Amino acid sequence: MLQSNKTCCWWALASLLAVGCGSDLPSTATVRGTVEFDGKPLTGFENASVLLTPRGGRMATGVIQADGSFELSSFGDGDGAIVGPAHLRVTATVDDPSAVTVDRGIGVRWTIPERFGGEDSGLSCEVLPGQENVFRIQLNSDGSSSINVE
Repeated sequence: MLQSNKTCCWWALASLLAVGCGSDLPSTATVRGTVEFDGKPLTGFENASVLLTPRGGRMATGVIQADGSFELSSFGDGDGAIVGPAHLRVTATVDDPSAVTVDRGIGVRWTIPERFGGEDSGLSCEVLPGQENVFRIQLNSDGSSSINVE
């Protein structure tokens, strides 16, 4: 009986410490939106994501759904991204054993220009505090792009 009480005390203490640590997290705001490719919702991929990297902060990521929509998370499910200016990347691939590009030990073929998934994607945005940030990311096969706030 004494052992189980000690275990409960340790769990209670750990829970209190975890709650206390949460106050040190940077401010985040909800970020969601859609990704379009050549004017239509991005489709035809097996693996697709949006990655948003704020200056000096933790990356936010989100899986692109079959309808082209996404929602970003940084520290917990759907908590958004750190407030401020950020670099944005979009990846969309299909597994292709015959492809030259190798990711996770398998060949992959990009369904959008690969540059959109790199450090030189040319995509940037600003996450604003206290509001829902809804982005419409428009990518084109010619390598051009834009991000509109809705």
